[in-house]
Formats: sequence, C-alpha cells, structure tokens
Amino acid sequence: MIEKRKGIRLILYRSFTVNCQGIPCRVADVSQAGLGITFIGDEEWPEILTLEYSLSQKPNEKKLVRCRTVWESSMVFYKVDMQVSVRRRGLEYVEPGIEAVGILQRHLESIDQ
Repeated sequence: MIEKRKGIRLILYRSFTVNCQGIPCRVADVSQAGLGITFIGDEEWPEILTLEYSLSQKPNEKKLVRCRTVWESSMVFYKVDMQVSVRRRGLEYVEPGIEAVGILQRHLESIDQ
C-alpha cells in the first residue's frame, strides 16, 4: 500500500478513546494534520464531524475537535446471529491550531513513549 499522507504519523500502541456521535473510537495513529480512528458500527457519518475526548486527570472536562473525513474503509465480520462492521477513518483537523487539538496531540505523543 502506498503511503498518501504528507506528514509523519505516530502509530499508537497504547489505547486512547475519543467519542463521535456517542460511539467510542480508538485512536490508531496521529499526525500534525489529523488522526486515524477505528470503531464498530454501520451508521453513516457526515464528512465533517466532532470528536469529543477527556484526559484521565480531568474526566469531566470535555474537549471538542472538529475533523473532516479524508478516507474510510470497513471490514464485515460475521458471527452466528449477526454481522459486525469494523470501520477505519482517516481524519483531518478542520481547525488544526485550536487549543483542543494541541492538547490532544501532546497527550497522544506522551502516552506512547
């Protein structure tokens, strides 16, 4: 697979979860321009969406980051009585200079060291 991203990305080996439309999403990787998330679900999401997160030291303080979908992929897994879609989205920050993005970037970089 050819890498299409312009910037260097950090692949996270520790788990960090953000929420989108009430659905928990695991952050898979992060760069200065955006991040990749993995989640379970079949719902169609809008191109521009808002991620919500809180840091462990301040669980009641929610931060919001608006992102634009750059790409999406999915895999369907079949269980005995149902099917489950695991989806992956590449997101670009809509407002990369805001404080909530900077806090998220620093936190993700610090947890994976």
